[in-house]
Amino acid sequence: MEKYIKMINEIPSTNNNKELEISFLSLDAMDKMFDDIPTINPIPKTDTIALIFNKVRDENFISDWLAYLIEKDIQILELIFEHFQFEESVSDFNVIREYTFYDGRRIDFLIESDQFLIGIENKVDSGKQQNQLEDYKKNIVEIAEDRNILLVFLKPFSNNSHATHGFLDLTYDELASILKKVKVNFINNLRYSFLLQDFIIHLEENLMSKNNDYSYNEWTAFISKHQDKVDAIIKAGKIERVNMMAHLQNEIHLLVNYSDEWEFSKFIASLNYLQFYKKVWKQDIDIHFELYIKSGLYLPESVVIRIDVEGKSPKVRREEAARFLGLSSTINEISNVIEFDYSTQETLSESIINMQREFKAIIESYTDLIDNWYTNNIE
Repeated sequence: MEKYIKMINEIPSTNNNKELEISFLSLDAMDKMFDDIPTINPIPKTDTIALIFNKVRDENFISDWLAYLIEKDIQILELIFEHFQFEESVSDFNVIREYTFYDGRRIDFLIESDQFLIGIENKVDSGKQQNQLEDYKKNIVEIAEDRNILLVFLKPFSNNSHATHGFLDLTYDELASILKKVKVNFINNLRYSFLLQDFIIHLEENLMSKNNDYSYNEWTAFISKHQDKVDAIIKAGKIERVNMMAHLQNEIHLLVNYSDEWEFSKFIASLNYLQFYKKVWKQDIDIHFELYIKSGLYLPESVVIRIDVEGKSPKVRREEAARFLGLSSTINEISNVIEFDYSTQETLSESIINMQREFKAIIESYTDLIDNWYTNNIE
């Protein structure tokens, strides 16, 4: 506990840190917090196509997706017929999205063949418009002639709208069960198999009744109980990251005896690198050493030292500079991975000394070579 008290006492008393100091007054409680961490991992939603493109509950997107699946595999329509006990054989058929009737009404799906006419209206969150289903039925009956008709009102279980005027309700729960019965040859039709399975997963995780409400779980309880402490840790992490990088910057600058010929890029907590270079190198071709953080959410756990050739000049010019330096590309990891051990002050100091040793060797090996390149190539 004493090391934590010492850490708090050493935090500068700035306005930015006042809230942090207050948050850390009960460090014993923060230590005990970690004993309450749930043993189960939080389960994120699957990155379905609709989730990736921010179309989770978009009616048109869902309808387009389903229309494609129906059109490409006759089994889906056969299984829908079986579900509704609609006695009709399925052969050639055509799926039309947003079919427009003579009165201007547009139904989401019209599936037609010589034997049948199927109308499907899909509602995710919206309800029925006035006389909508009544008008759809009237229009479909008019164009059906002697063909058999099936009218389907597709919706999540949570949508309170219900089928009327001859339409039959089909929930997404029921649709998912139907789609799971489709037999797909994964080897011969991998793309379709993926799209079908992804659609089923999207229904199950985002549109079905069991996932309509937020699922209270162990993480809900833990986060709500410790939210203030987690917030304090995040704030402390950002401050410690900047403080640690400032310390590493000082230790690197020491390698060139704090020469004012050298400078660093500005470091902020969101960055995962620290650039170090001679001021004269900061030109259209920008060659610099870089301490790159490979891992570590806040405090760096592992780093490497790179030489990067960047800048505004064309790629071919940057590649020429890299070849002059004996580098294989414009981004190069020169050092081994350097691990930082935070077990004690002594182990941390040893980690930093190890980093300095590697960095110094690289500076000594490449500085004159980089200077020569700028002398010969920059007017």
